[in-house]
Amino acid sequence: KVFPQWWQVNTTPGTTDMTVALQCALDTGKNLAPELTTYLTGQLDLKTPNQIIRTPATFKAKTGTTILFNINGTSAGVDLWSIVLEDLTFNLANMTAVSTNVGIYITRGYNITIRNVNEEIVGGNFVTPLNVRILKIGYSAMNIIVDKANWQSGSIEVNGVSGTSATTLEFKNVFVP
Repeated sequence: KVFPQWWQVNTTPGTTDMTVALQCALDTGKNLAPELTTYLTGQLDLKTPNQIIRTPATFKAKTGTTILFNINGTSAGVDLWSIVLEDLTFNLANMTAVSTNVGIYITRGYNITIRNVNEEIVGGNFVTPLNVRILKIGYSAMNIIVDKANWQSGSIEVNGVSGTSATTLEFKNVFVP
């Protein structure tokens, strides 16, 4: 396990920009286990297969962020598989309310599990309903499981590009209005 506080102290939780520390921790390829607190962050790129983020922390998108968790094998240069996001909360209130902004984006990802991931709605530029995609599943994304999620705003988008599509999607205990 790695911890972002090895790279930077989160002096004022929810206000201190922790993007670099979180990305450095993710770039080790080890499982991320940050402490129970709020992390203000920009885009976080998951680049390593078999990586797990399991934490009771809240990830708060900083202003200007367009994707919070990017599980994108194309940008990583490899297909990503067996990624797990579990027991965490995200806050997208600072994102501009446009449909191109995304909480979790998956493309060229396989066997991705999103379990007990919830949305917190407080502060920021929040617009009801927020025109932000909570989850966007792009091309070549297969075997995606979403279990126990409470997403109070936004939407889920599943689309294919260039003749490919997302396959084997399983949604259990998911609340999206």
